[in-house]
Amino acid sequence: MIAINTIYVGARPRIAVDVAGSGPLVMFLHGNGFSRLDWHDQIDDFAPSFTAAAWDARGHSASDDYDGPFRFADVCDDLVRVLDRLDSERTHLVGHSMGGRVVLEFQNRFPDRVKSVVFAGTSAKREPPLSDEDLGVRRARRVTPLRDGIDLRALAEDNTRRYLAKVASPEIFERVAARLASVRRDSYAKTLETVVSYSDFPEYSTVHAPCLVLTGAEDPQATPDYAREVAAQIAGASLVLIPNAGHMVNMEQSVAFSAAVMAFINDCERLGSAVATTVGQ
Repeated sequence: MIAINTIYVGARPRIAVDVAGSGPLVMFLHGNGFSRLDWHDQIDDFAPSFTAAAWDARGHSASDDYDGPFRFADVCDDLVRVLDRLDSERTHLVGHSMGGRVVLEFQNRFPDRVKSVVFAGTSAKREPPLSDEDLGVRRARRVTPLRDGIDLRALAEDNTRRYLAKVASPEIFERVAARLASVRRDSYAKTLETVVSYSDFPEYSTVHAPCLVLTGAEDPQATPDYAREVAAQIAGASLVLIPNAGHMVNMEQSVAFSAAVMAFINDCERLGSAVATTVGQ
């Protein structure tokens, strides 16, 4: 296990970031209700060749809570602060689930800070605003139980059963369920409030950085068919489907996940070096 350093970035909300290694930065962004700890397998894999970093998004795990609603624009600004602290002008961004939604927003707002993007188990559609009735149904299903005091462990176990592939081990089940059961109720509810209602995402066609779309072959949310649709909208995007994995693909099949992302990022680095050499001649 490689030595990992935890740093805290900025004034409130302070953002907790785990960092190891040296070299070009690969930044890992977790999904809603999860944390930087979900990426420790990837930090171990990437740190020998890269600076590998994973954060807790605002309101998650060791990062601070914050006033007001959860806004993707604010989270993108948080990420700028983190990249500045890590002295990274341009980074490889790997986003899982909601983290991929952050990547989609970030690459549109700050394209000059991005070397490449990986959308892992990500679904983010630009859609017409929901009717009050449809929004009420979504809130009643996902947000209201949290605000009404639902047992977090029971909710975590129910969500984990839906997330994981059938072959997932009991150890992975417990790891995922424990993470979800440890959320801060109010912050989790605020994030869900935005997740169920926000549809003003940039089009995937706005992605001009090298891109990998990756999902578990048994992901019930970002399904393989959806991943194929996303990849088709992004010029030159690569597509990888990981067998025997559901929504938590980076935890369920960490070796295959790291191998796929590593191969993609190494290709991006080689291409970038070739371009720099050609320009310098």
